[in-house]
Amino acid sequence: MSNGLLDEQDITVFRLANALREQGLNALPGDNGTLLLRDGNGLDFQLGVDRDRRIITLRTWFGFRRDCPRLAQLELVNLLNARMVMARWYATDAGLCCDYQMPFAGGVPARQLAVAALLYMRVVPAGLLQYDTANLVI
Repeated sequence: MSNGLLDEQDITVFRLANALREQGLNALPGDNGTLLLRDGNGLDFQLGVDRDRRIITLRTWFGFRRDCPRLAQLELVNLLNARMVMARWYATDAGLCCDYQMPFAGGVPARQLAVAALLYMRVVPAGLLQYDTANLVI
């Protein structure tokens, strides 16, 4: 890392954890070679690195209420995707998932990564609070 730039060949989960901690984020080792980012409000966000595609992915999951119909899940996903451009939302059998991907070909400034992570960690819960008016997500 020179001048705050994380060089492409040096981008690993370990290096990202150190860079994010230096920027003030709570980055912990996660499962399967990922990082766990904690927002201080009880939400965990996963950060992973795909070296082959040169993509850093931020991801988080939520559950749907047991009695939530599939159609209502899909309507919420469509609404979130239409109104919130920072994250991509989708419904799975396990619940509601959203992610954000950042390419790192050529490297990425550590501050840019931290700002993107912080913004994602704020936008996701705010979007659910604003658009899940039927309280489908638990």
